[in-house]
Amino acid sequence: MRDHAKGGKDPSAEKVDFNTLNIYGDVKRIKRIYTIFTLLILVGFVAGHFILMSNNNWLQMLIVGCTIPFVLLSFYLIHRTQFELVSVFLAVVLFTLITIISTSGQGIHAITNLGFPAILIIASLVIRKRTLVFLVIYAILCVAWLVFGELLVLYQPGPWVRSVPGDFFTVLVIVVATTVMVRLLTEALFHSHQDVQRELAERKRAEEKLAYDALHDALTGLPNRSLFLDRLTQRMDHARRHPAELFGILYIDLDRIKVINDSLGHAVGDQLLIETARRLVRCMRPTDTVARLGGDEFAILVDDCREGSDVVHAAEKVQDELSATVMIEGINRLTSASIGITVYDARYTDAKEMMRDADAAMYRAKAKGGGHYAVFDETMHASAMALLQIEADLRHADEHQEWVIHYQPIVTLPDRRLVGLEALVRWRHPQRGIVNPDEFIHAAEDSGLILPMGDFVLRQACRQVKTWQEGN
Repeated sequence: MRDHAKGGKDPSAEKVDFNTLNIYGDVKRIKRIYTIFTLLILVGFVAGHFILMSNNNWLQMLIVGCTIPFVLLSFYLIHRTQFELVSVFLAVVLFTLITIISTSGQGIHAITNLGFPAILIIASLVIRKRTLVFLVIYAILCVAWLVFGELLVLYQPGPWVRSVPGDFFTVLVIVVATTVMVRLLTEALFHSHQDVQRELAERKRAEEKLAYDALHDALTGLPNRSLFLDRLTQRMDHARRHPAELFGILYIDLDRIKVINDSLGHAVGDQLLIETARRLVRCMRPTDTVARLGGDEFAILVDDCREGSDVVHAAEKVQDELSATVMIEGINRLTSASIGITVYDARYTDAKEMMRDADAAMYRAKAKGGGHYAVFDETMHASAMALLQIEADLRHADEHQEWVIHYQPIVTLPDRRLVGLEALVRWRHPQRGIVNPDEFIHAAEDSGLILPMGDFVLRQACRQVKTWQEGN
């Protein structure tokens, strides 16, 4: 349990445009693949051109020669990163070339017709479905021309004679080109998969860090208030099912931390907070949860207690640990803490109630002068509620000027001569009548209402003195 250190649209799901960013990886990688494949086609065409020349097949040599400029044009499209356009352009050129060569050769029986499925296999890996449908339709039209053109005598195929060297070269080019391209695309897919996995891992780490930062204190690495309240809520739910298992919380406030910040700087104060967190973790058990609530306040969920006194013993252990000197910037410094203690019982309905009572007990301990602890009891809650009521009544009294000034004379003892007056404020409460200062002065000081109260007393006293002077 000790973790001292621990609906919208996904942008990655957006459709990728082949003309801007290819799915197989970065632009450099896909450029390399298309360049290699286009070079293979160019080499095959040039080699076929010379083979046809050597066989005196001038018509097919002319046809192949005419397609070479279109292949060279593909390099320009690759340079412009128009990858899908290159795929469609090359496929159309190759389909057309195969159809023309087959028409001038052996028609539907030509070995070059193996290029139709090979080209479609490669195209299916690199273009979108809609564009692939266009290529399939175009390939079907080319094959239909070869079949029905021969049946309808739209062209006259040559004699069906096999040339082993020519057929071997044709099949070799088709097989090699298809194998190389599929291999390159498979390798690109593998690298793309690795890139996606890396990106997902980085995103997961970023999400985990955000979740961690949202539940932990940035300075000390301890759980923050939100995580502590969540742990406390879970523990309370468990205690309702197992009433015999006790636990409690310690609400810790460091004494005089403001003095250190003001005199030595916040950097020194931060070092003290880090060292305090380290000591708290060190003196508690693995089943306990230590958290920093903010500022100089810490909290500890003391779990697995046999009786309520175990929580008190934990508070004493914390005070012993924190009372030892701390070496900061080469100087030994003494620290102390005020600790409020609350032990769980069935009357608590949520975690905030326990935190409220532990906070009240902590202020009771701080009122003793610091370096003490106090166990919460109902009188503390009653006192806190009474204090809140007094502060609310004081604000009402300030708005409606419920103050009354009593003047106490100051006389000399030898001749009993009046030498002055002391103006004393009293509160005429609508329900309680006259309220003495010792019941509300401290609340007025804490709430800041002592300032308008003092202004009222001063104005009234001056006005009264002037009235007396004019009467004489």
